[in-house]
Amino acid sequence: MFHSLTVPPFNKVFKKGRFGNDKFVVSHYALDVTYDIKGFLEKNRDTVSDVQNKVLESTKNKFLQSLINSKLVDGDLSTSANDTYKRESGFNRNKRPTLSHMFKNSLNQLVAKLGNTNAHYIRCIKPNEAKSAWTFDNLMVLSQLRACGVLETIRISLVGFPSKYCYDEFIERFVVLLDAEDEKKVKRKMVVSMDEKKKISSKLLRSYVEENALFQLGRTKIFFRAGVLGQLEIAKSNKIFAAATTIQKYGRCHFERIK
Repeated sequence: MFHSLTVPPFNKVFKKGRFGNDKFVVSHYALDVTYDIKGFLEKNRDTVSDVQNKVLESTKNKFLQSLINSKLVDGDLSTSANDTYKRESGFNRNKRPTLSHMFKNSLNQLVAKLGNTNAHYIRCIKPNEAKSAWTFDNLMVLSQLRACGVLETIRISLVGFPSKYCYDEFIERFVVLLDAEDEKKVKRKMVVSMDEKKKISSKLLRSYVEENALFQLGRTKIFFRAGVLGQLEIAKSNKIFAAATTIQKYGRCHFERIK
């Protein structure tokens, strides 16, 4: 193995261990990982005995029962798994499926199950080597984010148009920024056609966004460069705050007059 993997093109990702032949190093995307193969074959040639299976099957613990039943369905602990192993391998009746064979079957079932799903990825980041609470290692977290491609994804997103809104959602969210005439039309549900929605949205954006290159009007959505929505949210908050201040001012004047 060492001889075949230490030549091109494998030598870019594979290294021999520093001491002895029991270890090798694989250069993963994030960092180099050392693997120890001492006792690997012996461990994976082990089998699960019938005595162990019977002890587990006789348990009264509900959790273990559910676990064993699921394994029986999957074919890991049942005699059918043994039969399958015999058919696949051509071994005689005295041969039992090894742990490595069972592990391989389990992986195949998992891959088949994943193949029938829609993937949604969750990035799990370790805050520190000790995995202790309330301790945040900045460099370690940064290294993981870089290895996962998160930083590169953010960079690419910022160069393009990372935020988007449908026209209806955009108008509803920023209706307070419209002029009086357009606001009245929207609230009376007089804006129906897509052309009208585009016209109103374009008018609003050109009033609050200095550069036209910071947004793009699509067929059904508006696309924004980074920071544009934040700018609009600030303008919206300022207008609401100004309106609230005006209401307070007139309210206080009214109460002072009737005293």
